[in-house]
Amino acid sequence: MPSGGKEYFMKFSKWLRILAVSGCIAATAVSAGAFSCSDFERSGGGPYKETLDALYENMTAGEGSNDQPAGSVGIMETVNALGREAALQGTGFSIEDITGDGVPELLVGSMPGSGESVYAVYTIRNGTPAAVFDGWARNGYYALGGGRFYYHGSGGAAYSAFGTCHLSYDGSRIEWEDFYFSDIKDSSAGTIGYFHNETGVWKKAEAEELFISRDRFFEMDETLRTGIRAIGKVPFSEYACSHEAAADGTVQARWAEDALSDYGEYDEFMAETSEYQVRVLFSTQDEVGDFRVLRLVPDLDEEGNMTFFETELYYADRLTAERPLVLGMVFHGDTPGYGISYTDGNGRTRRFYIGMSGDDGSLFLGEF
Repeated sequence: MPSGGKEYFMKFSKWLRILAVSGCIAATAVSAGAFSCSDFERSGGGPYKETLDALYENMTAGEGSNDQPAGSVGIMETVNALGREAALQGTGFSIEDITGDGVPELLVGSMPGSGESVYAVYTIRNGTPAAVFDGWARNGYYALGGGRFYYHGSGGAAYSAFGTCHLSYDGSRIEWEDFYFSDIKDSSAGTIGYFHNETGVWKKAEAEELFISRDRFFEMDETLRTGIRAIGKVPFSEYACSHEAAADGTVQARWAEDALSDYGEYDEFMAETSEYQVRVLFSTQDEVGDFRVLRLVPDLDEEGNMTFFETELYYADRLTAERPLVLGMVFHGDTPGYGISYTDGNGRTRRFYIGMSGDDGSLFLGEF
């Protein structure tokens, strides 16, 4: 069991019992029916509350979202294709221990009857939710049951792939059973070959060639598809907790020149004063505590995820709706160099890096 997994599983078991009493789940999975914020808060939110909050907030932001959590590519494809309301109704989540190691996984995908796509799977790694994989239109995963998945991918007319895989016992990675793909054998003649390996690597040199016809290749694909099963999920349209929590003490970042006229007084901190300095205003609708400005130095953890070394530059015991903070800072390229942290109305410490959209120059806060 991963570090911290036992503690999270105990919380998860309590959460499931509370939801079961309220009639929100069936069997061992969060699979059907609406649930209330009071249910969620009484249980401590479950191990994936912050992940679900982030996904929900990302979906409700729609195409204008600049902050996309890990595992959200397929979700945002759905939002952009169907629109916000249809995506919230057609996308849901299930929480269950699908590998049998005692630690629950979070599965996010289309609702039953809407294609059965699995957009993302998360597990608890070192006590923290982490994305195991994500799927989208040309890189699709579908549940087969028992922690197994059917895969289908496409890279163009000559490049197709399919196969089966499963989560490792600890839920931390994909282990491939069979991976089949097509590729061009002879570019001058345009000859297409068919290949197989058990690594999931789309490389001819690391696979055996199958001397089969095109029809046989796609017959094999169709046979594997028949194993796809629907998984009951809670639709995000019924997930209101994150929206309500987000409205409680959420800090916004705006260009000071656009927002200062809304306030009679404000605090100011100049982290940098070069000719490239910009001024960012932080405001909040509800008071938050322990507000800090952080200097961030990016790094990568063992899993290749971005992390930050933090240095506190500024501290205030609170940030109020009446008195915002103006920060003088510099954007040094695309890598975040500054961030903020604060304690929200639920007593949680939240950390964000400060980013600027490459599309329209707007500011955004990315939680980490």
